Amino acid sequence: MPQTMARQASTLFVLVGRMTKAHGIRGEVVAELYAESPGILSEVRELYLRNEPPGTWPDEDTTTAEPPRRERVHAWRMHQDRVLLSLKGLRDRNAAEALRGATIWVRADELPEPDEDDVFLYEIEGLEVFGTDGDRIGVVEDLLDTGHDGQEVWIIRGGRDEEILFPAEPEFVAELDTDAGRVVIDPPPGLLELYIRSEDENDPDKA
Repeated sequence: MPQTMARQASTLFVLVGRMTKAHGIRGEVVAELYAESPGILSEVRELYLRNEPPGTWPDEDTTTAEPPRRERVHAWRMHQDRVLLSLKGLRDRNAAEALRGATIWVRADELPEPDEDDVFLYEIEGLEVFGTDGDRIGVVEDLLDTGHDGQEVWIIRGGRDEEILFPAEPEFVAELDTDAGRVVIDPPPGLLELYIRSEDENDPDKA
């Protein structure tokens, strides 16, 4: 699942997961983390939680949504490939169950520094996309986690307003420069033409 950003006043928050259900009777909560590794919990001791309407994706605009509330991480552990969180002040199952469905956020300025060749997913959203020939293709609008071996898909909004689903595999990303706000891609043969042709077929003026 992609990392969504939200801003409250001057603070930028990054979506990292969701609470799924209570575990046991001592206030532990099962957390689904969108990051590739739960090790982020060793670096960040404070989490920010926000309740979301059932069946909805988190609202990035915290000026109109409930602001995230701060919670202190008491401990966390792995149990059968699941992350179990213990928060300070959370002592029983009823309190833990009340967090079911809450989204988990961290402050962007508290995230650990990525490795030299890595970037956070939220840094990719909004990048201008170019082909290896220098032609502008569009803008990265959103990201998808297909759930298949962690494959990441970028949703690129093309210059003709077409939606392009781009498999962000290393062999297809020629250059990524978040400081310059651009990414150069070398997509599989025929991929871009497929989406442009589909857009033309759906345009009554060109049918």
